[in-house]
Amino acid sequence: MDKNEEILQLLKEYNQEHIIELLNKLEGNQKEELLEQLKNIDFHQISELYENTKKEIELKENKEDTSVFNKHMDEIVYFFEVTDYNVVIIEDLDRFDNTDIFLKLREVNQLLNQSNSVGRKVTFIYAVKDDMFFDEERSLIISQL
Repeated sequence: MDKNEEILQLLKEYNQEHIIELLNKLEGNQKEELLEQLKNIDFHQISELYENTKKEIELKENKEDTSVFNKHMDEIVYFFEVTDYNVVIIEDLDRFDNTDIFLKLREVNQLLNQSNSVGRKVTFIYAVKDDMFFDEERSLIISQL
């Protein structure tokens, strides 16, 4: 089996038949360039990374019920003490389909804003899909902001 056949087999294995269709439409140098680029892609690693994005974030680090945020709060406060950042933009939390993380982040934001050592207001901005929250949750979270 030559290299091009190996690439085609790999594309099929990772459900990338649309790329095969594109290859069939290309000719000459364009086709060769795309094949060369495809040789350098680690499809297995990409697949693993994608599968890892589907995993649930574990906010509890151990059985003592200590959250990751609580365990590292000193470091979080220190970061804002030594930098001038006033805004934190947090995105892509909606992929976990769990609104509990927003309450934890709200607590972190409140602790930062109440900290005398930080000495300024820090604003958290969440970029999420609109359908992340149901009407009741949306009202609850907005009222708590």
